[in-house]
Amino acid sequence: MPSDAAGDAAPAVQTASARGALRRGIVDDFNFLLSSNYYGLNVLLTSTYVLIRAAYANEPLNQTLFGQGIQDFASWERYVAFICGSYVFFRLFKARSRLAALILALDFIQIFVGVMAFSCNPMLFGHLAAAYLLIFLLFPKPVFPLHEYLEQCTPESMAEDVKQPNTDITWVVYFYTPYHTNCLAMDPVMADLSFRYASDKLRFGMMDVGEFNRAAVKLGLDVALGSPQMPTVALFEKGEEVARLPQKRAGGSGLYYEKWGLKDAVKVLELDARFAKASAKAGDKKGQ
Repeated sequence: MPSDAAGDAAPAVQTASARGALRRGIVDDFNFLLSSNYYGLNVLLTSTYVLIRAAYANEPLNQTLFGQGIQDFASWERYVAFICGSYVFFRLFKARSRLAALILALDFIQIFVGVMAFSCNPMLFGHLAAAYLLIFLLFPKPVFPLHEYLEQCTPESMAEDVKQPNTDITWVVYFYTPYHTNCLAMDPVMADLSFRYASDKLRFGMMDVGEFNRAAVKLGLDVALGSPQMPTVALFEKGEEVARLPQKRAGGSGLYYEKWGLKDAVKVLELDARFAKASAKAGDKKGQ
């Protein structure tokens, strides 16, 4: 990452046309999932339910619901689909990003297929579960391409650029670990924030605090797998940290904005006002 001291420092974001090409939509999220071995194979395996249904749709089932036996495949299928669909519907409202919502929906579709497979034939369910486990063990989950949207930060570049005293560049730095589930959900949100607000004077960076453990300790971040502090986003102005999400409560008992999202970041970091201020500075500089 270039230092602020360099007069020709590279801007944090690309030109408007390049940024337009980088903007992600739901089609990009689908492509991201399906192009990976992990999710592609999971979707392919889940789609075998078409074959399962064709084989067992006319076979009697021996299921009990509210004390009454259910022999009809279609009736049991509707009931299981209703239960899974109702639960995932409410969970979708709490999803922290569109990508997280798609992954959540896939998870519950897999649960539906698993329940139906077990209802048809426990042996079939065992084969299906073994196949899912094999995919989980052999293929890693895909990593969101954050490097296309945010600048890579290291402890050295943090000291030289982000924390440079009296710098006129405001930094939004995303502290994450690639293996944390919450980070996987929030990566697209940070990409969206960078697309919306990044400019020459308002730059977005990212630091893998799982790799730089000492930096995490200095920042007071817990990088454990179940840590509610992952991910954390911080705002640096004139070299000093002025805002952070999530925020520690007084006395250190718990966190504010533990499950923060895009709207929380815009509000707490005051990104609308800071983007307008940065744009005004850039306009004044061009007019001189």
